[in-house]
Amino acid sequence: MVYTRLLCDLFGDVKLHMVGGYTAPAEQAEEFFQLAYRLGISDRVSWLDRVENTTLAQLYRQCAASGGAMLVTSRDESFGMAAAEALLCGCPLIANDLPVFREVFPESPLIHLVDIWQPEQLAQAAQALSQTAVAGEAVALHDELSRRYGPEAFLRSFKRLMSVSS
Repeated sequence: MVYTRLLCDLFGDVKLHMVGGYTAPAEQAEEFFQLAYRLGISDRVSWLDRVENTTLAQLYRQCAASGGAMLVTSRDESFGMAAAEALLCGCPLIANDLPVFREVFPESPLIHLVDIWQPEQLAQAAQALSQTAVAGEAVALHDELSRRYGPEAFLRSFKRLMSVSS
């Protein structure tokens, strides 16, 4: 939420939709909203504690259409499925620079890996995304991710695995 305050200062009208946390204790939810109030962003923050998988794609597309991006502050990821899903829906990504993201995602103007503890890096990434023409880049990124991880890639890998084990 501190970054929401930073982005509001940079861009003005910014909204944060935090997704997840269905199992969070009530005290944690209260702390979340108290922090939003202290930062002066309570009217710009919504917590979607539970979103059905079938509606996530629409949420990612709405984020992209609004000029927004997915912000991943994780310090550890095994693959980054939510980030990949967002990218496949055309939603740009600002994420903590983790080895898995460097391995899984191709270079793209829609992907900015930053040291999440350095606010100026996040601000620079957000500025760069605000100046990126998303549509053509989103199609190219979708095609590359589909080529790498889509059904055909899965089948090729599976067939290779089966031929090695035979």
